[in-house]
Amino acid sequence: MKKLGTGQIVVILLGIAGAGLLAFIIYRSNPHEILKTIVGARWRLCVVVAYHLLPLFLDAVAWHALFADRPRPRLRQLYWMRWLGESVSTMLPAMQVGGDLVRARLAVIIGGARVSASIASVLVDITLSIFTQALFTIAGLSLLAASTRRFSEGKVVAGAFVVLLALAGFYAIQRIGIFRIISSLVSRMAGEKSWQVLKHEGAALDDDTRALYNRPRSLAISGAATMASWLFGTGEVFLSLWALHLPVKYSTAFILESVGQGIEAAMFLVPGALGLQEGAYMGVGKLLGLTAQAALTLALIRRLRELSFGVPGVLTWQAIETRRAWRSRSTASAR
Repeated sequence: MKKLGTGQIVVILLGIAGAGLLAFIIYRSNPHEILKTIVGARWRLCVVVAYHLLPLFLDAVAWHALFADRPRPRLRQLYWMRWLGESVSTMLPAMQVGGDLVRARLAVIIGGARVSASIASVLVDITLSIFTQALFTIAGLSLLAASTRRFSEGKVVAGAFVVLLALAGFYAIQRIGIFRIISSLVSRMAGEKSWQVLKHEGAALDDDTRALYNRPRSLAISGAATMASWLFGTGEVFLSLWALHLPVKYSTAFILESVGQGIEAAMFLVPGALGLQEGAYMGVGKLLGLTAQAALTLALIRRLRELSFGVPGVLTWQAIETRRAWRSRSTASAR
């Protein structure tokens, strides 16, 4: 049995701590009434869950725009690959980055894309996602500050500066060609011919990444689709408010979604920001006039949607990998 690395153990422990915090929050918030409220939403919950197909499609459009050459996967293939990647990131606590690796791998073995082109598309997609999410979260914090007057403009600007500075560093590393450097160092230290291929793969990845950044039209389409996904994601909170018969205001949904996504991104080491996102919903909801129980119920509906997509997604991914492994063994036996 393969041993877990230190990083994976830390993430799992943080996930357990987050799950404990979530259980404590629910316990202190009258779980019977929360369950009764969620069950009372009935068919409206199905609308909330089904709505996620729209921002997921926009994410697939954003990824598709970053495949510059042929052969490249079709949009409908990237749609369900994006779903599987999101499912792995959501459901498997030790594989948060693994979801992006899963979709990159599927784009190669099923979509027919080159390895370096697939990985480059995911890297640039992540960069654009971070950038647009930063803008989305900053807009939400600004709206929260204007609505409640609890935060100074200076704090919002300082937070925005830190986020954009980190993003600039991540972008600069990709432009410099860090993958070529790392692969070259590994090749030299290994000293074996079988490792020399890493140097060429790293160079190809750097070249494909730079090529994508030199395609402003592709970046614009992908960035616009990603930002649209964030904005349409607000509709999920809006529909959740409607499902719970709470006062429906787009500004409330926008603030909750943008700040909630910002918390999840900032606390990336905690799988799914368990407990932390619920606490953020309750804190921000209180500022917006929502009761703690109502805000927690909104957050739990989001978890329900994640389970509805994540469990089938992980099972589908496992089925694909098992089938490929079985075919490989059958081919090897025949030879």
